[in-house]
Amino acid sequence: MLSDLAGYYGVLANREKALPLIEQMLALAPNDTHILFHAGLTYEQLGERAKALQWLQAALDKGHSRQEVEHNPWLAKLRADARYKKLADGTTR
Repeated sequence: MLSDLAGYYGVLANREKALPLIEQMLALAPNDTHILFHAGLTYEQLGERAKALQWLQAALDKGHSRQEVEHNPWLAKLRADARYKKLADGTTR
């Protein structure tokens, strides 16, 4: 529920409400790929691409579905970023 709420605040660009929720959900479930993915997604919505890439890579490294990253419409601009292309190719590790 925290990840959904953080995402809603991310869509609204409400940093003050989204960021504490991201921190809380990561503290509660630091190895949950769904949580890691949503942290990346919310950071992207907030315009923090470097953090978005960090958490998306963590999610993928732990086995999150690459297909979900590849097909999520909120991540379209991120996928066009050269840093994501390196991540997707596995050259950032």
